[in-house]
Amino acid sequence: SHARLQFLLEEPPKHGTLLNTKHFHETTARQFTQSDLNKDLIVYVHDGTERFSDRFVVVARVGDTMSRPMPVDVEVHPVNDQKPVLVAQPQLDCWQFVPTNVTSTTFASVDNDTRSSDLIYTMTTSHGDHFSLDSTPLKSVNGFTQSDIDSGRVIFYSARKGVRTIQFNLSDGVNQLTSVLTVNVQYVQIKVLKNTDLHVNASGQSALSDSFRVGTNFP
Repeated sequence: SHARLQFLLEEPPKHGTLLNTKHFHETTARQFTQSDLNKDLIVYVHDGTERFSDRFVVVARVGDTMSRPMPVDVEVHPVNDQKPVLVAQPQLDCWQFVPTNVTSTTFASVDNDTRSSDLIYTMTTSHGDHFSLDSTPLKSVNGFTQSDIDSGRVIFYSARKGVRTIQFNLSDGVNQLTSVLTVNVQYVQIKVLKNTDLHVNASGQSALSDSFRVGTNFP
């Protein structure tokens, strides 16, 4: 009969627990019967980690007769219940009129159940500022992914100097957060350091640097 057929847990699951729910307090199911299975009293409970497969091994017993170990594979369906988190407050130093690569030093986010290609930044830029991708640097984009940033594809360009903030949303498709990017756009200064007459003999030559030289604060 089903009551005589028992199952012994030889190897427990690594990322979950087998529970016997027939008691008021659920207990770990180290052994159970076919009758318990038929009544749906034995359940597998996942531990909530980002592990999407598991396995445990049971042995069937009827009286003194034992079966060979039987592995049971568990497929865990992921649930997007983790929120994206910014590793640090985003900041970007750049130069006016100079395209700047946006790296993970500026934007870095983590989400334990979402790939970097699915972590999406949506920017709210003002006139004179724009983001683009390196494949189309003249085309402004409002959104890009953490994967785009990690691979060095995102470019920022500004025609306005000064310090300001740009609001953005970071989303994993279900959960999102709102934050700001602080940008410091420096003005490129060009200063004439020397400008004197250039003296040169007929049919001769003279280095231009002897009479003309400029300097800039741009590195």
